[in-house]
Amino acid sequence: MQCQAPTIFDAIPATKKLKELLFPRRQTGNGYKHFSKDPLDPYVRSHLNILYTFLNLYTDADSPAFCEWGRASALAALTIGTKTLHYDRKIRRMGRAWICEGEIPENPFGDWNESLLADEALLSDVQLFLQSLGNQITAEKLAAFLADPEVMVRHGIKKQISVRTARRYLRFMDYRFAYEKEGQYADGHERPDVTAYRDKVFIPWLHSLVPRMHLWVRNGIRETGPLAPGKQIIVWYHDESIFYANDRRRKFWWQVDAAAKPYQKGEGQSFMIADYVSAEFGWLRARDGRSARR
Repeated sequence: MQCQAPTIFDAIPATKKLKELLFPRRQTGNGYKHFSKDPLDPYVRSHLNILYTFLNLYTDADSPAFCEWGRASALAALTIGTKTLHYDRKIRRMGRAWICEGEIPENPFGDWNESLLADEALLSDVQLFLQSLGNQITAEKLAAFLADPEVMVRHGIKKQISVRTARRYLRFMDYRFAYEKEGQYADGHERPDVTAYRDKVFIPWLHSLVPRMHLWVRNGIRETGPLAPGKQIIVWYHDESIFYANDRRRKFWWQVDAAAKPYQKGEGQSFMIADYVSAEFGWLRARDGRSARR
């Protein structure tokens, strides 16, 4: 069952109230207050800023997402460099909680001074770095990235983080160490030129040979009946298996809502075993009985 989006009439006053919380005006009415120390937790402020962007997109008549709850959350997620459905839903949950109950996000880490990801600029750089790694993301690589002198200077990082903390950061950003979602197998067999040759040339040619072939039913019983004039046709089928060095490496850090994609044969060095088989003679063997498998 799909939840009903809050109405514009409820969202507009909630947006104004959130603006007053984030940017309180001076008592004189001119300008905004400046704090030597922000009364809001950095984690809370960063999420309220995202929430404020989301509500503005939803309530502003000039916005491309005006009155479109789902689209507004997607655009708000894009502003921080993420496209996952999980984060879209998280933004919408924050929106409903603020509009209906006046609730603000809570810091799940307690004292946020112990974490670095409250910095939106750093969070964006980390997400871009992880995207560049593809399926080779590790907590060790994230820890090394945050320990890079250039990154530390640019974002004011004072000390390196541990691998355990890097794992916690990955989970916070909706990454999970799990098996990859596998889509349809893709190895080129479904290319238009390949399927055209298979359907229009190879299969018709193979069917034309059937009258001169023995056919077999279950339990190795051969169908009786005369063959068509001409030499008997015996078909040898090629059987092949390829094993890769990384075939068993299936667990990686994946984002929760990452879509399944077509997967190819494994990566790394390969070892191929090939053989031939026919219904009449079984597996191909040499005259001395040795297997032809290689």
